[in-house]
Amino acid sequence: MNVACTSASTRRITRAVPAVLGRALIGVAALTLAACGGTGGEDATTATAAEPATAAGTFAIVPLFDDTGHPSGAARSGEPADPAMRTRAGLYASPDQYRWEALMNSAYTILVDLDTSGSMQAAIDTAMAAHDWIYPEPRTLAWFVKSSDPRAGVQLADALTGRGLDQVFLIVGTTGRAR
Repeated sequence: MNVACTSASTRRITRAVPAVLGRALIGVAALTLAACGGTGGEDATTATAAEPATAAGTFAIVPLFDDTGHPSGAARSGEPADPAMRTRAGLYASPDQYRWEALMNSAYTILVDLDTSGSMQAAIDTAMAAHDWIYPEPRTLAWFVKSSDPRAGVQLADALTGRGLDQVFLIVGTTGRAR
């Protein structure tokens, strides 16, 4: 039996492979950590829900997406105590979770950095141009908002959500890695 491989089918497969493999590798990493004894006796009070402590001071990256590609409970666990600091979408990521998504799913991960955009409007315009131009299926994208001013980050995340972008995460907190 001969099977023809068209360029359209190759593009669909090429787009799907990073997402599927990324989610699978996250699952394997989590299972490996659990099989190795979890936290290794560290004080659990120093870890957050987004970045549980593991042996030797390293951190496990908790996936932001479930097996169906929707935001997981971990994406909502970083909600700030201050209601003024909460986004409309209610999706939050640590810097490490963002870096993991960017590494594993770079074709589907978009960073909107308010600090380098020049202005709120420039950041919004750039994100909307990417939404309209880059992908024919923008619902598969994960948008990550970064800002040194937390309130401005919330405003930007809400503005993007209000313009119809799905899966807009606000990067909150500090990295779990030593710098």
